[in-house]
Formats: sequence, structure tokens, C-alpha cells
Amino acid sequence: RIFSKYVSHDSLAYWNTVLMPMAAKAQHTSEREASTQNDGVAKLYELTVVRLWHLAPGFCRYPHDLSVGNNYVTFAKAVAELWKSNKSGVLSSTCNALRLLVDKNLWLAEVASPAMDEDEEQVLDDDDTDIRSATTRTTAKTLKSVRTTGTFASIFGDDRGTGDDIDADEKELEEEDPHKFHGITREQAEQNVAVLKKYSRVILPKLCNLFETSTK
Repeated sequence: RIFSKYVSHDSLAYWNTVLMPMAAKAQHTSEREASTQNDGVAKLYELTVVRLWHLAPGFCRYPHDLSVGNNYVTFAKAVAELWKSNKSGVLSSTCNALRLLVDKNLWLAEVASPAMDEDEEQVLDDDDTDIRSATTRTTAKTLKSVRTTGTFASIFGDDRGTGDDIDADEKELEEEDPHKFHGITREQAEQNVAVLKKYSRVILPKLCNLFETSTK
């Protein structure tokens, strides 16, 4: 619970190369034990999978290496496979993780730095508008529909485990210079959003299919 609540500003590569393989190995062990009717051990390893994926939102809150290499692609493909296999225990965690990647980076890509001149402060240009259209609007509409559907609302739950609990002093520092506070420049955030847009086709169809299946 402590890790899932307070992990943030970390490395997505660490999640992909350390924790995600642990979850995959635990899942494999669970399936192997279930095939031999060892249900107790199988459930124990399945719970381990769920608990490991509950850490994912923290690693998706302001990661410093989202657009580095194939970090996002690796993460997105793993999430898509989980949704394909309908692992209900991790739906809330994975949806929240993706929401955080989109929301936090879009905010940093849009918010003006206090060091910028007034002439430099401007809304997103045409390319950024396209990015918003391809990610935020489509995702937001889908997530809003899902979240307000009684049979599927539990997938999203609340915002616990996202690491958003910061004290008043930290909040003031964030408001003064959000890019410095989170260690991500506006340019980096724009690169992150571009990556999210580029590979949105990996996630959005799976999310829509998941929504349709769960609301039938």
C-alpha cells in the first residue's frame, strides 16, 4: 500500500525490466499450479500478479523516461495483452496508469513556465491540437463513458495509489514552477505526448473492446 500510494517520478524502464517480468513469472506459475489443481498456490500467485500491477500507476506518474527507447511501447503492449486476456484484477490499475500518463504529460505540455516571456506563452499549436484530438478527447470520452457505467465503474475506482497526495508546501512549489518541480521540461512533456499519440492505436481499440465486452 505504501509503494502503490507514494511511488512517483520514477523510471518506466525499471517497471518494464524488473517488476513487469516478476508479474509475468508469477502469472505463469499461477497458471501452472492451476493446471495441476493446486488452487491454493495458484490463487496466491494470482494475488501477487494483482499486487505488482497495482504499483503501475505510480511508475506512470511523471516518469522521466517515457519517450526513451521503447519504454512506452513495451508498457502499452503488455497492458493490451492483459486486457486481451481479461485479467479483471488489474483493469483498475492499468486504466489508471494510462490515464496518468496522458493527463500529467498533457498538463505539463500546456502549462506555461514562469521563466517564459509573455510573448512565448501560447496554447498548443496545430500539431499539439492533433495530439490532443488523438489521445485526450478519444480517451477521455471512452473513460468517461466507462466510469459512469455502473457495471464497469469499479474498473477505475478512485485516484488512490497515484501518488497525488502532496502537502501544502509542495503544492506551492509545484504551482510556482511545475516543470522544475516534476523534473520534466515542457519540451520533454511535448515529446511524451507525441509518443502517446503515435502509439495510441495500440491501446484505444483494446480499451473500446474492453468497454463493449464489459457492458454487454
